[in-house]
Amino acid sequence: MRDDRASISIRMPRWLLDKLKEAGQANSNSMNAEIVRRVTASFEDKAVPWKDNPEDEYYKKIPIDAAWKRLNFLERELGQLYDAFTQGNPSVKPIILKRMVELEGEYGPLLGYLREIELQKS
Repeated sequence: MRDDRASISIRMPRWLLDKLKEAGQANSNSMNAEIVRRVTASFEDKAVPWKDNPEDEYYKKIPIDAAWKRLNFLERELGQLYDAFTQGNPSVKPIILKRMVELEGEYGPLLGYLREIELQKS
């Protein structure tokens, strides 16, 4: 192991572990890389980005099947967050709502791009 990295062992709920694995696969990352990416972004006080800049042509650079896969992942995660928000503890609702807003910021442009592709096909 390199000197600038550390190895840790953590406990987390199984559902969270499953979500991290799924997110890593959707982002073409290992689970470890996905965790590091998300933790790093949390210290930078910004949404965990799947794309770097919403203003660029990012979506046009990725395969369509990967974009659809990401859209499906976002829909599932937003649905789970909505359920947690409506049934959850009031003290965690601000955290859940913040994450929902972050995901919706990605979902809208991605959906628009995929709709544009579908219209071009017909």
